Amino acid sequence: MCQNCGSEEVKAIQADLIMFEPYGDIDLDTDPCIFTACRHIFTLSTLDGIMSMADHYKIDDGSGTVVGLKTSSEPFSSHELKACPVCRGSLRNIARYGRIVRRALPDESAKKLVVWANKTYTDLAENLATNEEQLLASIDTVLKPSQETMLLGSPLDQCRAVRTSKTGQRYRKVFTTRRYVEEFVKRLRKEEQPYQRVRDLVETARRKNAEAGIAEFDFASSELQFRERLQAVSLLIRCDVVIFSDVINMHDMTAAGRTKGVLELEFTANRAACDDLVKEARETHSVREDVEGQLLWARFAAMECGAFDVAREDVRQEAIAHNDALNAEALDRLTLAEDVCDQFAGKKVSPTQGLADQISDVRRMLNAGVSTSEMTMVVAAMAREFLGTGHWYRCANGHPFTIGECGMPMELARCPACGSSIGGQNHQATEGVEHARDIETQFGGLRL
Repeated sequence: MCQNCGSEEVKAIQADLIMFEPYGDIDLDTDPCIFTACRHIFTLSTLDGIMSMADHYKIDDGSGTVVGLKTSSEPFSSHELKACPVCRGSLRNIARYGRIVRRALPDESAKKLVVWANKTYTDLAENLATNEEQLLASIDTVLKPSQETMLLGSPLDQCRAVRTSKTGQRYRKVFTTRRYVEEFVKRLRKEEQPYQRVRDLVETARRKNAEAGIAEFDFASSELQFRERLQAVSLLIRCDVVIFSDVINMHDMTAAGRTKGVLELEFTANRAACDDLVKEARETHSVREDVEGQLLWARFAAMECGAFDVAREDVRQEAIAHNDALNAEALDRLTLAEDVCDQFAGKKVSPTQGLADQISDVRRMLNAGVSTSEMTMVVAAMAREFLGTGHWYRCANGHPFTIGECGMPMELARCPACGSSIGGQNHQATEGVEHARDIETQFGGLRL
């Protein structure tokens, strides 16, 4: 490769890609050449320009020499991994460009991680949706044995209780999906991400060779893929929602009587996981995951409140007060989530797309803000006023009332709570009055 002793073929290699000069005509004293492992020749100015040296180093304008190091480049700064401009061969063995080439490696790894994480999330979310559809489609025909179900403690304890129940086989597919999602979350931990792994390796080398003076490897938190991890965490929580919702529905559809079984719920740990999701989402400005965290918190509260049996003889006032407070906080969180959704309403691209309908569904689950104690007082008041059994309705303003099976008598033409018209004939309610099935379901066993 000598400029004097080399063959004419070597001397004819185009080394200056700016002035299109061959290697044999280059003045090596003013513009030295670099020889790559793939046996190509480039002038220093040519390869420095291709490698974007000025973006990474401070260069003297007069001499063109490197005089200092710039701050770390932003993530994904390289559009592609730098390579030989002729054959795309590796330049990792050229010490002059070591920092640029090696910096691009974590960048490329991070890009691949994002692509893989988004594809995996989409596939797992579709699997979960399919599992949920299958559970809903089979709930009317599946056998519903009498059993005691205790969904208490941590999410793992709750899942273990479902697996070991009489209907555990029903959730085999959704538990498989949950296991994949759990592994997905672990793969996206901070410790497993490219920049953090490089930093850990550098830190290990620094501690083993304290006298070598190896510099620290620092990077901005924005270079970690927090959003992808939060997506995975949200999906894992949704898996639990799908499983436990079906468990509750199965129990509610079991024939009433002494053999109905017992269902106890306590989702404190689940709501704490939602709080962690909301906290991390706000720290990383992940809007959708913030709303999803509030939504899932309210969903767990709605399931717990919906399963609360106020008609039990041993129920305490403290438990009723706790249930009412939980209901109220869930509604407040849904309001916060709705406020965020409203900020993006009408925009072509919205990070909260599709969440507004889910918020409305959960709000309906929370009985439109009517607390357990309020419903209990209504039941007691109506029990004193009316004799016999009857159906429950709501007036146009949302206040509950009952009627006898003989039809609506004239004295009930006005709602006892607000005075609005509720009169009707032949079991046909007036406009705005609707059947309050949620009250009948929750308080159907109450003895007057």
